Amino acid sequence: MSDQLLESLVAALRDSEFLRTLRAVRADGGVSWALGGDPVRTLHAREIEDLAADGNTAEDWRRVRVAVGFRPGRVRHCEFRGYVTLGRFDETARARGGVELPTGAYRSTLSNCVIGHEALVRNVGLLADCAVGPGSLVSDCGRVCCDGPTAFGNDSALPIGPQSGGRWLRPFAELTLDLAAALTGPGVEPELTDRYAKLRAEYVRAATSPRGVIGAGASVTGTAVVRGAFVGTGADVDAATRIEHSTLLSAPDEPVRVRDGACVSDSILQWGTEVCGPAVVARAVLLERATVEPFAKVTDSVLGPNSGVGSAEVTSSLVGPLVGCHHQALLIAARWPGGRGNLGHGAAVGCNHTSRAPDQEAVLGEGLFIGLGTQLQYPANFERAPYSVLAAGLTLPAQRVAFPFALVRAATEPVPGAPPGAHVLVPAWVLAENLYSVQRSALKFRARDRAVRHRLAHDPFRPEVMGLVADALARLEAAGGREVYTEAEVPGLGRNVLLERHRVAAVRVYAEHLERFHLLGLLERAERALRVRPSESEGHAPAHALRRLPALLEAFGAAVERSKARDEQRGPRIVDDYATAHTTTAEDPVVRQAWDEVRRTRERAERVLAAGPRGEPARAGLASGS
Repeated sequence: MSDQLLESLVAALRDSEFLRTLRAVRADGGVSWALGGDPVRTLHAREIEDLAADGNTAEDWRRVRVAVGFRPGRVRHCEFRGYVTLGRFDETARARGGVELPTGAYRSTLSNCVIGHEALVRNVGLLADCAVGPGSLVSDCGRVCCDGPTAFGNDSALPIGPQSGGRWLRPFAELTLDLAAALTGPGVEPELTDRYAKLRAEYVRAATSPRGVIGAGASVTGTAVVRGAFVGTGADVDAATRIEHSTLLSAPDEPVRVRDGACVSDSILQWGTEVCGPAVVARAVLLERATVEPFAKVTDSVLGPNSGVGSAEVTSSLVGPLVGCHHQALLIAARWPGGRGNLGHGAAVGCNHTSRAPDQEAVLGEGLFIGLGTQLQYPANFERAPYSVLAAGLTLPAQRVAFPFALVRAATEPVPGAPPGAHVLVPAWVLAENLYSVQRSALKFRARDRAVRHRLAHDPFRPEVMGLVADALARLEAAGGREVYTEAEVPGLGRNVLLERHRVAAVRVYAEHLERFHLLGLLERAERALRVRPSESEGHAPAHALRRLPALLEAFGAAVERSKARDEQRGPRIVDDYATAHTTTAEDPVVRQAWDEVRRTRERAERVLAAGPRGEPARAGLASGS
């Protein structure tokens, strides 16, 4: 397992374009990299005269070198200090607003730097100790510099979970979510941490450079300070406040974008990420296609693929994929590797400070929805409660909850025997009453997933989730004989109570969805067997068991439609013209997709049922898939 998890780091040491670029820059200051290996020479006397006539000055003209084909007329009103190498400037560059400007260097101070072929540097207060790649644009900036060796944020340490430490994550530019989760999760193998530490130390050495880098085709404009930064190929930085000691991995078709007052420091931004200010990203890793939107703050955290934070704060947290955290929400000291959830307005997942030390943490389950204004007190563990809903306005004391697809809500009626302040937990409520939300989530995940390096599973009913459902069902079936249950009678309730009527209903709903899940697996195996061995009876064995599947599929589609129809029934009673602004349930794309899926799966089952004899051996096939 450790070999598989470390493959991203091993591959990066071997193949990383980021490290390859830095090796080239260290070799000769970036001259060969920026000029494509073209030879350079000192200036001719006539060229020095022409440059001086165009308002240029130099500390020592002998330290200014140029590429073959250099045109003095493309360098105006610049000051040269230390060793400066200039490329060939014959073409134009597209500046902001679509204006075409001649490449070259204009009205800038250049010190110990290299300007690649067809780059444009204009109105830069100080460009120092940097290699500027071919075709890049650096314009209207204050300082673009590197004031000493830097590892571009790859030498940082993030306190994931307890802010006082204990789960330190030391990242590298190509870090994956699975590796980050393994390094900060429970039971991490000493062998994994030891090997990771050695490989990462090698990586940090390879990532350390005395010069900053502006990659080929990158654009850095209107930014006050760019210091000790690696700005990758095709990256787009515009009107940022500052970028310091950070890596912006980027590619022409997956550009990193930082703009509009954003401040990025000691951080790693992977391919396709975007930070739109005013926002702060400090000591953080944004995995591919993550976004940080205006008025957000992300510090000491890993933000997973396709996740977004806006007008919210995330600190000391590992956030998985496809999480939405907006509207003044707070997420502190949380491990949420499964992601795919949401924090409502004002949700406070962050009571990690007990007045003694900020040493507490939360573990959140995949797909968790935390309602408006809800507060979680630490420690909290909802890891085994995926796709559950914490209703709005709750204050949840420290606890562990282990019921998937559940609802935790305030008690709307007196509950005899309930502890003071206890909430009500309704297992399987999401499956019974809000299945539309699960179906919508699955569609949303697929539509919004633009990650190419992370292979993300988008089915909420996949085996690891349904295994938790089976465990919850077993605990509910073992109980009985009471009207009200607490954690003492039903483990996994946390500081909540369970009513008997909810237990009975949940047993039925959990069992129904488990049966559908197992029969879908059986259907896939039967189809596979028929393709491989169409003439053998083994391919026909599951047919009898699959006769139950169409009814379960119909029940699934009906539950999706029913949960959406409640909005259509309630809305017109409250909003007069509700119907004019809302799609009917029958035309809702999520409902239609659910029924289309039901129809296609039913047709598949019918083909298997028609393929051969029915018989009792199907029971064995069903058992093998459970």
